[in-house]
Amino acid sequence: MSAGNPIIAAQTAPVDIRDEALVFAGIGQFKQARVGMVRVDLEGRIVESTAALQAMLGYSADELAHLPFSGLCHLDDQLLDRDVFLSLLAGETDDYEVAKRIICRNGRVLWCRLVCSLIRDEKGLPSFAVISVEDITDCTDMERTKSRFLSVLTHELRTPLANIMGWAREALDVPNLAPEALQIILRNAEGQSRMLNNLLEVSRLIHGRFTLRREATDLWKVTEHASQTMRTLIEINRIKLIRRHPRHALPVYADIKRLHEVICNLLENAVKYTPSGGTVTLSASRQGSFIRLDVSDTGRGITPQQLPVLFRPFAEPDIDDIAGGLHLGLSLVKSIVELHGGNVAVHSLGPNQGSTFSVLLPSGK
Repeated sequence: MSAGNPIIAAQTAPVDIRDEALVFAGIGQFKQARVGMVRVDLEGRIVESTAALQAMLGYSADELAHLPFSGLCHLDDQLLDRDVFLSLLAGETDDYEVAKRIICRNGRVLWCRLVCSLIRDEKGLPSFAVISVEDITDCTDMERTKSRFLSVLTHELRTPLANIMGWAREALDVPNLAPEALQIILRNAEGQSRMLNNLLEVSRLIHGRFTLRREATDLWKVTEHASQTMRTLIEINRIKLIRRHPRHALPVYADIKRLHEVICNLLENAVKYTPSGGTVTLSASRQGSFIRLDVSDTGRGITPQQLPVLFRPFAEPDIDDIAGGLHLGLSLVKSIVELHGGNVAVHSLGPNQGSTFSVLLPSGK
């Protein structure tokens, strides 16, 4: 990467993997619950609103006064329509609870739990309705993330397993295919092993059992070993691997096993998004008091819109691409490097322009 292409470091990792994983697991800290209330007349018009609701939606009390509550709802989620009010007035129910989208004054959409209660006078006649509005957007987003995680996990486990079982049967039926079948079985098993290892690493982060055993080593030696580990994956995808050997030793004080994981994950990511016939380049150098490793590819590149979620676990930059996987590799790269006192950065000129991931680690002198 030339000096004219600065590394974009500030945009690479907006959240810490452990915080994100804790929230995903349902044991993290959500934002403080936001609940507001409104009182509406029997025609569904807002008569009174609490300060909490006004702050939540960005409206003043005067702006909300006499506004039909249904006007706050998303067009596809009109709540307090005539049918609901007729049910309330007819005494069929005094309470109604539902989750709907509410539009804030600035256009932001909130998922809210709405609890509507009919209040009657001393004669038992309907008087007005009270609506509790609770912002559950964070919880809803988490549930969508969990749902996608399970779908992708199923896909990631089922596809290699189907290949393993299919080629094992072929090897049994056609003995001459055994050598080829074993290679395919091994390749799929190695892929599943890497995925399961990443899941275990995330589990260790969640439970605070992620440890580093540092020792003096040469970064390039670890890089060479990692590239040999990934050799089969690189070759089967017909990717050309270029290794630009540094002129001098690159000493770092690091956990060799974890550093090996970092480089393997970066190589796997580069191969995944580089078409057959493309190139992946490894280079390393000393940069001030840091040692720098670059993993460059000629793949599909990264858009500015993808940067904010690139290192976020459980979320692909292209959320609809189920084949993209669990997206844990880059998250673990970030966590491991930062635990070593380093930093990870990425640069891309845009779609189909390739990308470069750079790891900076303190020099071991």
